[in-house]
Amino acid sequence: MISFEPSDDEKEILKTVERFAEVEVRATMRDIEAAGRPPEELRRKYHEMGLGMLNYPETVGGSGMGQVTRALIEEALSFGDPGAAIGLDGPGLAGLAILELGEGAHDERYLAPFAGPDAHLRTAALALLEPKPVADWCSLATHARETAAGYLLDGAKSFVVNGADADFYVVFASFDPAKGWDGLAAFVVEKGTPGVTVTEPILTCGLNGVPIVDLTLDGVVVPKAARLSGRGDFAGGFRRFLARARVVNAARIVGLSRAACEYAIRYAEERTAFGKPIGHHQGLSWMIADIATEVDAARWMVWKAAWEVDHARPSAERASIQALVQANEMAKKVTNDGVQVLGGAGFIRDYPVEKWYRDARTLAFVLGTDPMDNSRAATLTFTSDGESPLDSLSCV
Repeated sequence: MISFEPSDDEKEILKTVERFAEVEVRATMRDIEAAGRPPEELRRKYHEMGLGMLNYPETVGGSGMGQVTRALIEEALSFGDPGAAIGLDGPGLAGLAILELGEGAHDERYLAPFAGPDAHLRTAALALLEPKPVADWCSLATHARETAAGYLLDGAKSFVVNGADADFYVVFASFDPAKGWDGLAAFVVEKGTPGVTVTEPILTCGLNGVPIVDLTLDGVVVPKAARLSGRGDFAGGFRRFLARARVVNAARIVGLSRAACEYAIRYAEERTAFGKPIGHHQGLSWMIADIATEVDAARWMVWKAAWEVDHARPSAERASIQALVQANEMAKKVTNDGVQVLGGAGFIRDYPVEKWYRDARTLAFVLGTDPMDNSRAATLTFTSDGESPLDSLSCV
């Protein structure tokens, strides 16, 4: 039967994380945004709570929990502040790439240290996006070729989240364009490698609580052991990685949207006009009811996608795309309407809704653009991925 009820263990973890998000994160989100990154003490607390390695295997010091639990935690943290949720996540999306594409030696070298005593000082970053948008991941302009010394990488990466302080980057490049997705490759490029240039953090529309940089690779040579092969199935591993990453990003978007929605509800109850709370006027009450519905709908799509990832369903890739696209569209509406509820105060920094408005639009680009995801979703809908769209609803 279908169930949207978290397990008892998940509820206990969630209570702890929600307290942390409200007391430690939400209270300091403006300071985090001003500093451009979470403070070291907050990072230390995050890792002491075991959140940094929540859904990584126990063999590398993780908790071995699934994607559903990760989605619940990311939503709760982003309810506090989405920038902090990303900045506190040491391995980040790069860690998920190694989880799906790396082999034993990679896990031990690059993931295990994030479970160590100095984990709060460590950071990794995903270098996937490029300055010129691509219609398909097969069109990456960054390229790699094999040499006697290892692999030679050339190209540029943009919007590298958490990249300013990264100990290493997972860089995606085109290795053999004629092979499509199988012609892609991923490499671990460590900090300080000759030929790597990292810009100063870029001031973006939102999400300024985490440093975002651009990356240039000019004749960068990495050893053969730095390549993440996907254990012989790179395309399959890449698809699984993207599914995991989309679920995480979508959960964060739901978290900030829930924050905006709940703030708008409280404001509409406290602010009066014409003798009663503004939320009791029909036009505004309907608007708020609509955005509350949108948040719940997107959350359940994220949970469903996370469940499919955990159960290795063939339709997990499509479900993750649908969840992310829906979350992006929902967040635009919820944060825009949240600003409208506050009227002229909506864009004043004394109120947090303007920040959620900016963060929602920036989070939407962490894994590419909606048209790119929509194109992939259409391909999976009209071709066989093992299940029809309606078959995947049977979460049993």
